Amino acid sequence: MLSRNDLKILNCLNTTDCSNPLKAFTVPRIEKETGFKTTKIRYILRSLTVAGYINEGCCIGNAKTYYITSKGKETIMEVLLQ
Repeated sequence: MLSRNDLKILNCLNTTDCSNPLKAFTVPRIEKETGFKTTKIRYILRSLTVAGYINEGCCIGNAKTYYITSKGKETIMEVLLQ
């Protein structure tokens, strides 16, 4: 079961079209979009990656980036349509 914070990050990646490795967001960008602290974001990203809702994209310098997968898009659309 996804939490409200999980859904907020998925929705952030979905609405900003972060759908492939080249259009992925870094943790500071997700922090700016959601208002969450870095530690919370990293924890949520780890669990969403393991569950297959997001993947790591191309690195920007030393920073990892993240984008939403088709499974993540399907899940966020199901939640929004309820």
